[in-house]
Amino acid sequence: MKKSTDAPQTEDLTKLVNDFRDEIAFLRTIPMFDALGDVELARLCQVTARRQYPAGSVLLAEGDFNDALYLVREGTVGLFHPAAAPKPFIELGRGRFFGQVSMFDPAPSSATVRSCTDVEVMCLRARPLSDLFIQHPGTATRLLMAIIQDLAKRHRAMLQRVKDQPFVERHHL
Repeated sequence: MKKSTDAPQTEDLTKLVNDFRDEIAFLRTIPMFDALGDVELARLCQVTARRQYPAGSVLLAEGDFNDALYLVREGTVGLFHPAAAPKPFIELGRGRFFGQVSMFDPAPSSATVRSCTDVEVMCLRARPLSDLFIQHPGTATRLLMAIIQDLAKRHRAMLQRVKDQPFVERHHL
């Protein structure tokens, strides 16, 4: 009898993975998701929204509330701040992402994100992610560890950039 209950679940998971095979292939290009299996990535894809923006569109305005992680699938976005205007202080292309802190600490955006080209993103909001975590705690653990490791890596890189600046410039950061 147990075999008959396992078969539909296995078939359902296989279908789930097949339904999101393109998205899973994309997520596999992002090191942050290395620790997740195909089923976990498919579950993550279930709670994301794909959005497209023409070049020049504002995806997120500085000061706007944000509770989402954005993964750049196609194209390039620029992060803009009035102090660095009119050029972006950073550009992010395929496989790069922004907003990961906001998923866990919703706050006003610290920069404006504008599409430099036509862009497609996968958007992962905090609430659907929380629901996924409740349903699949193992997935939650692996994804949270990956996000924490990525944030730690970015933090170390930022500290190194600060250390590399002449002392006179540091007080302006």
